[in-house]
Amino acid sequence: MRFPPARLSIPTALLTALLTSAAAPAWAGDQPLYQPAPDWVIATPQEAAAASGAGQSTLRLFDEQQRISHGEVWTYAATAVRVATPEGLQRAGTLTLNWAPEHGDLIVHSVTILRGGKPIDVLATGARYTVLRREQKLESLQLDGTLTATLSLEGLQVGDVIETRFSVTSKDAALQGHISTGAKLLAQPVQLGFGRVRVLWSDADKVRWKTDLDGVTPTESTRPGWHEWQVTLPVARQPDLAPQAPARFERQAVAYFSDFAGWGDVSKVMAPLYRVDAPAAAITKGGDLDQEIARIAAASPDPRRRTALALQLVQDKIRYFAVTMSGGNYTPQPVEKTWALRYGDCKAKTLLLLAVLHRLGIEAEPAMASLSHGDRVHDSLPSMAAFDHVMVLAHVGGKVLWLDGTGLGTREADLDDVPAYGWVLPVRANGSADLLQAPLHPPARPNAEVHYDVDLRAGVGLMAPFRVSLALRGSAIGQISAGLGNLDAEGKATVLRAVLASASAGGRRMFVQPQLVYDPQTGEGTITANGVVLSDWTRADNRYSFDPKLVVASSYPDRSRSIWQTIPVALGHPQHGVTVETFQLPRGGQGIFMPGEGDQQRSLPMGGSSRVHAELKDGVWRLTLENLRSGGEMPAAEIPAMRRADADFIARMPRLRTDAGYPAPWQNVEAAKRDHLFDATQANLAAWIAEKPDDAERYRLRAAFYGEILERQKAIADLDKALELKGDRQLYLQRATLYELLGDKVHSVADLKAAYDLDPADQATLNRLSYVQAWAGGVDEALDRLNGLLTNPGEKEPFYHARKAEVLARRGDKAGAMAEIDAAVARRPGNPGLLGDRCWVKGLLNTDLDTGLADCNRAIQIGGTSTAPTLGSRGLIQLRQHHGREAVADFTQALDLRPGHAADYFLRALAQREAGDAEAARRDLAAARLLFPAIDQFYASFGLRW
Repeated sequence: MRFPPARLSIPTALLTALLTSAAAPAWAGDQPLYQPAPDWVIATPQEAAAASGAGQSTLRLFDEQQRISHGEVWTYAATAVRVATPEGLQRAGTLTLNWAPEHGDLIVHSVTILRGGKPIDVLATGARYTVLRREQKLESLQLDGTLTATLSLEGLQVGDVIETRFSVTSKDAALQGHISTGAKLLAQPVQLGFGRVRVLWSDADKVRWKTDLDGVTPTESTRPGWHEWQVTLPVARQPDLAPQAPARFERQAVAYFSDFAGWGDVSKVMAPLYRVDAPAAAITKGGDLDQEIARIAAASPDPRRRTALALQLVQDKIRYFAVTMSGGNYTPQPVEKTWALRYGDCKAKTLLLLAVLHRLGIEAEPAMASLSHGDRVHDSLPSMAAFDHVMVLAHVGGKVLWLDGTGLGTREADLDDVPAYGWVLPVRANGSADLLQAPLHPPARPNAEVHYDVDLRAGVGLMAPFRVSLALRGSAIGQISAGLGNLDAEGKATVLRAVLASASAGGRRMFVQPQLVYDPQTGEGTITANGVVLSDWTRADNRYSFDPKLVVASSYPDRSRSIWQTIPVALGHPQHGVTVETFQLPRGGQGIFMPGEGDQQRSLPMGGSSRVHAELKDGVWRLTLENLRSGGEMPAAEIPAMRRADADFIARMPRLRTDAGYPAPWQNVEAAKRDHLFDATQANLAAWIAEKPDDAERYRLRAAFYGEILERQKAIADLDKALELKGDRQLYLQRATLYELLGDKVHSVADLKAAYDLDPADQATLNRLSYVQAWAGGVDEALDRLNGLLTNPGEKEPFYHARKAEVLARRGDKAGAMAEIDAAVARRPGNPGLLGDRCWVKGLLNTDLDTGLADCNRAIQIGGTSTAPTLGSRGLIQLRQHHGREAVADFTQALDLRPGHAADYFLRALAQREAGDAEAARRDLAAARLLFPAIDQFYASFGLRW
């Protein structure tokens, strides 16, 4: 936490701790004191903690009582937790108290174990807390002097109730006698044996209170000199929070108390801490810091330029680290100390920046802010609890510049940017300040600017090489650059890949050898990498299409529930992003055109926009997307209109489409090899593997690439290596396919068996194993396996019969094959896949062709995922019936749905020969043999020969 809020007597995290252990956090004190409870505390009913039956709630007691008097808050807390399970016993065996020895005392009143209704006084045995020094917030760059005291409970048993009672006193001199505190309000469905929050304040203190929760009705009363406020816990269950609601709609389960009359009083109290004429802000004349300021003054007389250099000095030369000991909760450390240590928190950086700006003649003032709940501040009770941060408002050239010393990478061009602070409170000594709302607009410069150069010249539908450059500005790149310093080479690459992936649009992209170059002078970092992207081209209607998915619909939340319909939508932080993607197209772009609108813009809520420009020229397609988001929030009533606008914008987005009959990817493979168009992809994949040679997935990816460019032996070699590293079913299947295409049936069957053994329940693997094994001459073994499965088939029985039919068809057993396929269809007469299977078997065996045609027609009419193979089956029936043109039409439709399917090319070649188109037949035959070199022998036994 950069700027600590007013202390809550019981933090939100306590609820979880209470329900799982007997640990109870506390604050303050150098060593715990052991004293009776103060006399103003009202005792808890004994029976509340004592009830320990199995039906009782785990949290038996939650009693918090506070007394506010003359700027001091005394908090008394009593808790009782039942140890319900052996697992709970493990957690509950050690009590833990955490506190910072700065603002008062930790007083332990009692620790009692209730067993069978009888109390065991733990402290009476001489047990005491052991005090340890343990900084719990170092990971968040905070050193707050927190101490940890632990007490191990001996002889604890399941069913025991652990009762602890302690107090904390707290007073902060920086608040000048004021208080800001809060009390935890547990809400249903939390169950309690007894729950209470009680707050007292003296008549002399004008304390006000507020809570976000619904249905909290305290009982208030007065007695001589004191006002009493009390609530019974748990309070009513709260309505569900609307998704993506602004922070002010989050119901914090706290009652806040403050004696500040207004925001001006809060501002006035903080003002002395940030006086630039105070000793803490003094700058030693002639010292290092003074010389730095002199260099800024000499660099430019322009106030704006000086402001930018002053902010750069504080951001870049003082690292963030919070030290809140020795009064540091609200008080910034002196300027010269911050400069000497070269670290400080938001308070220290703010005072330093104010001092430097003052020396440079630039008017500026501090302002308190909330980084997490800025929009809540306006509706909050005036108090210090509303803030967790402090920054600077500089007045330059008639503008207010919002400057944050804890940021990184801010330069002169960014000075008009405003973080999403919501509401802030200027700090002014005269008490005239009121809340100020931070303006909303996108950053002037892009936070992220990514350029992709993708080389598609080898052909559509293939893996393609690319080069990427991602420029990042602002705090994000500074944090990334700093974080990489603790990582090894692999760790750095992993982080950089994750950053690049987050900035990517569509397509699966592998980033090879990512590198970061950070320029501290410009505050800009650039991540570069080579890579390979898998194809996103699709085929339909005899054309190929490509959608870069550069724009996706905004994610607007559900507001259908009546209680949510008036709650606005939080839009996040201001953003400015630019994406430029350039694609070099195959064949100089011939046969490729661009549907959609090359120039368009959509409006986003709060003045944001998305702008797209696309141009297809000289074989290069270039797209630019600029996103500008102001942040803020949007009325829920606008969600339907924004969804429609998104859909319309995406529908009009530019994309690529080929002419009908555009060459398939594999048709240009040999020409692309001659032109060395695969060299970059191969080099990138080799570098990808070299980075992590023990990663099987990287060999799998390169094997897939070699499969695409028809270099199957190289693909097999990569899969051999992958399988040495990882016995994976998909790797076996991938290699089995390559062996099958080459006609190496023995190795294909071996791999399919290995895959089947790894997952015998996978139907697709069984199907492939059955027909490849039958083709390899292993009909009997395939039948034995299927017969064994049919002894206890369950829901898969019809599919086992269908596989037997195909195996028997390979043997030439027409009667047996037809009996099996008929049995399959009889058990699932409306299944289009099984109807298509029967059509296929009849076509292979050249029998019952008319009924086979009827089966295919019915399967196609039913539809589903089997349409493409069923069209191929019907084409086979038409071929057997010597209906050449009809067969060609069916195979053509099938190929449109599953391009590159070798069987459809082979059988269409036979149909085209019969239809008299010898040239087309030769082209298809060449295609089939290229895609499946062993295809002739596969179909020869069925009399389907060229």
